[in-house]
Amino acid sequence: MLLLRQPRLRHNPLVIIVFGIRAMIWRPVLALLLLAFSSAGYAGRFTTAEFGPATAGDVRDLVSEAFTRKYPADRWSIFLYSAVNRTTNGALHCYGISGVTPKGSDKFPIRSFSYSIQQRQSSGSDIAAEKRDLAIACARGAVEAMMAEDVNLIYVPPPK
Repeated sequence: MLLLRQPRLRHNPLVIIVFGIRAMIWRPVLALLLLAFSSAGYAGRFTTAEFGPATAGDVRDLVSEAFTRKYPADRWSIFLYSAVNRTTNGALHCYGISGVTPKGSDKFPIRSFSYSIQQRQSSGSDIAAEKRDLAIACARGAVEAMMAEDVNLIYVPPPK
């Protein structure tokens, strides 16, 4: 009686190519990329004093590591104001303001960074979603302007 031997998977050339050498190379590379991109997205903890439709989650990826080191979350907050209005010709206009305030304070920052956009035409289909998206764009622009500044110059204490 002739016994047929079953092929072993580890000797199969296709299995070696797909799961063997390439997997040994790509698995660590993919793990490192995943780790790098998951930790690079967030600089550190920060808090916000929000006024308007834009929230901390909308600007989280813009906050730098240098900012969170200089202004720790237990003592400072990012002041984030966003608003969307309709102009007389029917276009949408948004305005975003950002700055740094002591945590727990809702006072307008002495030094602020602003950004505005005016849309020529609105789609008219889902105006609430369009307004929120526009407010987020303005808030992001204001935070980008703030992060472009030297971190030592962002906060100005109020006059006494």
